[in-house]
Amino acid sequence: MSDICLSVRNLSKHYRGVKAVDGVSFDVMRGSITGLIGPNGSGKSTTIDCISGFTSADCGEWRVDGRVLTGTSAHQHSAAGLVRTFQNVRCYESMSVLENLRMAVVAKEGVGLWSAFLGSLRASAADEAARQHGLELLELIGLSAYAEAPSSVLSYGQRKLLSIASTMMSKPRLVILDEPVAGINPTMILRVEDAIRKLNASGVTILLCEHNMDLVMRLCDRIIVLANGQLLASGTVDEIQADKNVLEAYLGPDHMRPTS
Repeated sequence: MSDICLSVRNLSKHYRGVKAVDGVSFDVMRGSITGLIGPNGSGKSTTIDCISGFTSADCGEWRVDGRVLTGTSAHQHSAAGLVRTFQNVRCYESMSVLENLRMAVVAKEGVGLWSAFLGSLRASAADEAARQHGLELLELIGLSAYAEAPSSVLSYGQRKLLSIASTMMSKPRLVILDEPVAGINPTMILRVEDAIRKLNASGVTILLCEHNMDLVMRLCDRIIVLANGQLLASGTVDEIQADKNVLEAYLGPDHMRPTS
C-alpha cells in the first residue's frame, strides 16, 4: 500500500470568474499531521470543502488510499474513511454528551438510528458498540466526566473537543480539522492539541486547517501553504520556516517562530 493517504491533483474551483482554487495539487502522507495554511482568501476553505464532498469542484481529482472520491457525496466520502469538522460547532443540547456521539455514528453495516429505536437485536448490538466507542473517545479527549451530562453545559472549547470526537465515531482513515482552536482560550488550546496528538497516535491521519501558527508549527510533520488560490509551498516545518516566498507572501518571520 502507498504511503500516501490523500492525493489531490489539479483541484480548481471558480466562483463567478474568481479563481478560489486554481490547479492545486498536494499529498498527505499516511499517519501524518499535515498543516494546510494560508491567509484569508487563499483557498483553504474551498479546498477542504471540495475534498470532503461538501462542494463540487470544477476540475481535478482526489483519492483516499487510492480510491477516487471526485464527484461523490459527503456521505460517500465518510464511508470511504474521510471525515471533517467545521469551524462552527453544533451539538444536540438536550441530549447528553455521550448521546451526541452516538448520534454521529455512521452505520457501516446498514444499522441506522431508527432501526436502533425499533429494537432489533442487530441494532442493539451496534448501538452498544457505539456507546462503548463513545466512552473510549470521551476518556481520550478528557470529557468522560461529562458523558451523561447534557451537552448544553459544555464550554465552547469543550464543544470543539466533542466535535473532534464525533468525527472519530466512524473510525475514519483521514480527519480534516477546520480551525479546531479558533475562539478558544490558551488552556483549552493545549487540551485540543493533546487530543489531536492522541488521535494521530491511534493511527488516524490528520489534515489540519488552522490560522494558529504556533499550534501548526508544534503539531505538524509537513505543511502545505496556499496563497491566492494556488500552492505556494509544501514541505517540513523547517523548510516552510526558511522559505523566502512564504515569509514574504503573508506570514512574516516573526509569525513563523512558535512561542515557548
